[in-house]
Amino acid sequence: MKKKVAALLATLMVGAAAGSACLASDIIINGTFDARYSNANDRGMYNFSPDLTKKSGFYHRADINLIAPVSKDVSFIGALFAGSRSSSSIADRLDSPSVKLAMIVAKKGNAEYHVGRLAFQQGLGLTGTTPYFDGASVELKTDKLTTILVGGNTFITTYDPDLANPISSGNHNFYGVDAAYDIDKDKKIIATLWQNGDKDVYKTATMGYKQNINEDWVVSGEYGRNDSTLAKDNNGGSAAKAYFARVKYQGADPAKLGSSGVSLTYIKADPYFDPCSDTLLETTPNGWNYPTNGSNIDNTKGLVFSYEQTVFDKTVFKVNYAPVKRVKDMNGVPDDRSYVTADLIIHF
Repeated sequence: MKKKVAALLATLMVGAAAGSACLASDIIINGTFDARYSNANDRGMYNFSPDLTKKSGFYHRADINLIAPVSKDVSFIGALFAGSRSSSSIADRLDSPSVKLAMIVAKKGNAEYHVGRLAFQQGLGLTGTTPYFDGASVELKTDKLTTILVGGNTFITTYDPDLANPISSGNHNFYGVDAAYDIDKDKKIIATLWQNGDKDVYKTATMGYKQNINEDWVVSGEYGRNDSTLAKDNNGGSAAKAYFARVKYQGADPAKLGSSGVSLTYIKADPYFDPCSDTLLETTPNGWNYPTNGSNIDNTKGLVFSYEQTVFDKTVFKVNYAPVKRVKDMNGVPDDRSYVTADLIIHF
């Protein structure tokens, strides 16, 4: 079946490329299946429930990725995802498949160009940027410096950081710059700028640092501020600020049975620092399910404990425990935002 799919995709790509060579053997199809259990104290985390009680839920998500070379220097990259969820406060729900990626990638010299539906993750993860980003980007590389310039349009929804009530939604133009400088093979610094066209939701700058202490230990941290209208209006006229610091020991390799890792992260973020984020820090149970949900890196402070292990071939178990609290009481809701998540991720 997989060979038939690959052959069909290859035929389509050949036609689209007006005769360019694209063999079935060149096409890569892979993905992940994630089964997650979440238990959270925060109303604004992942269930829009009328109560403020602790909530638990099960989530399932499948991601399928496609890489199809069109020629030596041009490829098509696509990705779909779909999921389902059920919890203690909402009915079972099936989320329709969505296009996560659909872009043409072209390489020329030290530059790489992307056009279409892009994947763009800034910095070290303090800001998650937006999903479903339709536009273009260029990546320029030298021996030590990698710079990414991006621009385009996406539909976003901003949320109250405590109640998860939608504040506004609509299409926005976005622009970003990401510059990573390798000090040496073990150390690098990353600076980013990210803003929407009207600067009413995002006008964000970050600076991050990452260092491999040795083959086992990695330390990293990032600081940022959002000077947008929304951020200032909810922080007494000042910018919304955030930072994290992390230490990680080893890590789980899906291809290495028994490999494991543990990390400890401290995070603090003012309200509306990143009201639409899909953060790599996973400071909420379902940033991976609804990338534009509220209450991600917003109005949060505390520690996040994480552990991961490859329990079967290409199967990783992950658990996060975060006794986090609110930075600021904005709506009279409980300060406790603690949560536990457990994931079983199968790579195929």
